[in-house]
Amino acid sequence: MGSYERGSRAISLARAIEIANLFAIPLAELIEEPATRISGEGALLILDLRKLRGIDSMKVTDEIAKLRSFANAICAKRRDWYGEVLTLRSGDLDTLTLVMEMTAHELNELLKRSQLLINGLR
Repeated sequence: MGSYERGSRAISLARAIEIANLFAIPLAELIEEPATRISGEGALLILDLRKLRGIDSMKVTDEIAKLRSFANAICAKRRDWYGEVLTLRSGDLDTLTLVMEMTAHELNELLKRSQLLINGLR
């Protein structure tokens, strides 16, 4: 538990769910402290789906593949099949950090490095 708390070891989604259930707390409360969120409660990221879909298949990393899969799932859930951008809400960001097995800061850096953000945070 200590290595998860210190951030020296990444937690898997399955393990995070087990711990949240054990302590009867919402999963989001377990993942991050409010002070470490990308931009506080209600933070939104605008993801450029055109760029995400247009990344050359030879350059697709595991991280980008997970991001594509997540974005496709959100689009399907919202029934937004032809969108060029995707606004990731606070809850989406919490889930995405679990899927990607990284902190909100690391996720933000990945999106910036990959040039997948439009206008950054709102």
